Amino acid sequence: ITRFQAGCASQTIRNPLQLYRHLLRLVRTLPPGARPYYSNYIRQAYNSHSDETDPDRVRQIIDRALLDADWVVKKSAGCACKGIRACKICCAAKQLPLVAVSAASSLPQPDQPPLHFCIDCQAVRATPRHADGDDAEHWSAIPSSASGLAGIRVFRDFINPDEEAVLAAEIDKRPWAPSQSGRLPPYWSALLPRLLALPGLADFQPVELCNLDYQPELGAHIDPHIDDTWLWGDRLVTLNLCSDTSLTLSQSAGSTRISIPMPRRSVLVLSGPARYDWLHAVLPDDVTGRRLAVTLRELAPDWLETVDGRALLKAGAAFDGVSVVELKSGGS
Repeated sequence: ITRFQAGCASQTIRNPLQLYRHLLRLVRTLPPGARPYYSNYIRQAYNSHSDETDPDRVRQIIDRALLDADWVVKKSAGCACKGIRACKICCAAKQLPLVAVSAASSLPQPDQPPLHFCIDCQAVRATPRHADGDDAEHWSAIPSSASGLAGIRVFRDFINPDEEAVLAAEIDKRPWAPSQSGRLPPYWSALLPRLLALPGLADFQPVELCNLDYQPELGAHIDPHIDDTWLWGDRLVTLNLCSDTSLTLSQSAGSTRISIPMPRRSVLVLSGPARYDWLHAVLPDDVTGRRLAVTLRELAPDWLETVDGRALLKAGAAFDGVSVVELKSGGS
């Protein structure tokens, strides 16, 4: 649809059910391979906002959803980027912005300097520590929404440089897919016991591993989002390889932003309020060199005792996962 058509739709769509039906119709215009993802994305979004009663908020959601739909339809033929995400490949030809409308509204603004998560303090502070030792600003007061925020842990040097090189090589041995995730591969079996030895992870049972390759020349990033809560559990664990970066937390309402440093070879754990109440993103400006992100997820509690959940736990413990490309070409 064109921007004009999006404006017309905004005038005729007055409630969430009309929006839901309209968006599902738009999905039918997308490439076949993209349709299942977007259909599921729309259903989840509809369910998450089904109890919204404020008319102004409903209107805002409808308008933003229509603008995002316009953006998705225009860029969908460019490459395999999913959701409200894109790269320079799928945006350059059609002169689209690198981030969607709703995501852009959650990104840091120049006049809103972010707060900083201090790895030494393991807490949110007003500024990073100063090299000259003057930490007065570091300890300045911060907004109540971020003060004492629980659920962020960063562990430096989870692996050493030699292990990083071996792990990156193992990851690159397997063919990359446009969207890659699946069961735990064999090369992760030696690292899992070390991961479980970290504070708060003794009972962590990962069932999914996702490798993401961030390349700055492509504008690689991930827009502000909250990982699925119906399937994935409380802890999101990411091992950061090949370069330093930062994760940015934000809230859809309000201007507070928190920058979490992710040094090379470190592990970040998000849980609790930081996982459920804050959006997280990797901004384009924070990808300064090739970055490999290895993210592991556990099942939500409601899934653990189901037949499918038990099957996923068993599969994860087997360490026989292969990449999506290998699976489609006949791997097990």
